[in-house]
Amino acid sequence: MTELGIRLALLLLWAAVVSLDERCLGSLMFHQPLVAGSVAGALMGNLTGGMTAGLVFQCLWPGLLPVGGTLLPAAGLAGVLAGAVSGWGAHLVGTRALWTADGPRLFGVLLGMGAAGTGAAWERGTRRR
Repeated sequence: MTELGIRLALLLLWAAVVSLDERCLGSLMFHQPLVAGSVAGALMGNLTGGMTAGLVFQCLWPGLLPVGGTLLPAAGLAGVLAGAVSGWGAHLVGTRALWTADGPRLFGVLLGMGAAGTGAAWERGTRRR
């Protein structure tokens, strides 16, 4: 297995842990975007990129504690996705794919926003059923 394959396998395992923590493990706080994004960025080789992407989501949703039946965005998975894209994108800086260090971070945050909205919609549909 290649190095990238190992990184992606570990990233999928981390995303599963974050998702379980977010919805059913009893809130070990792995689902906080700062934690989720930092670990994802570190797994992809750039802790700083993952940490800053996770920090964006932590600032967007500061009170991510499920109280009662509140429906929260899937901020943990958003943090993992944004951290992974930001972390891996740092390897592409200087190539023709991306020109600055902010490109991967912005792209990761935009993908994370989509993942958070999709996760909330998925949960809403599940609850409705």
